[in-house]
This record gives sequence, C-alpha cells and structure tokens, in this order.
Amino acid sequence: MKPPCLALAFTDDVDPVLCKVNENVLCSRGEALAIYGLGSTALGAGIGALIKTDRWTPVALDTLGPPAREARSPLSLKLTFRF
Repeated sequence: MKPPCLALAFTDDVDPVLCKVNENVLCSRGEALAIYGLGSTALGAGIGALIKTDRWTPVALDTLGPPAREARSPLSLKLTFRF
C-alpha cells in the first residue's frame, strides 16, 4: 500500500509561500513524502490489527525431502567456457 500512497505525495501541491496561509498545502516535497508515508503506515497497521486472517496449512516434515535433481551417472564432468 505504501508505493501508491507515496506516489500521491509527488502529485500533491507543494508551495513554500502558500503553505504559511493555507494549511492544506504542504511546504516541501519531503514533508509531503513524510506525511503520506506515515499516514499509509498508520493505515496499514490499523487494518492489519483489525483483520486477522492468517491461513496456514500443516505439512509433515517427513514429507519434505531434498530438492529433486536430475539423474546423473556416478561419474560426471562439467565443462564451462567463458569469453
């Protein structure tokens, strides 16, 4: 959720003169990024605290084995050329 909200910070109005008169206008791009970043973090934390839907699937550890490898003969040779 953070990247789209931070993208909004780049499209928001920034005016160092008008920000002293109008509180809806931010003074710098850094201030806009900080406000949108902290706002989206707080929003995400609030949603994460309210929605608890972790879904886990139990898997027996003995069913997990080493990754499958291609069949090789007992003696193999690998040759690499680099240019």
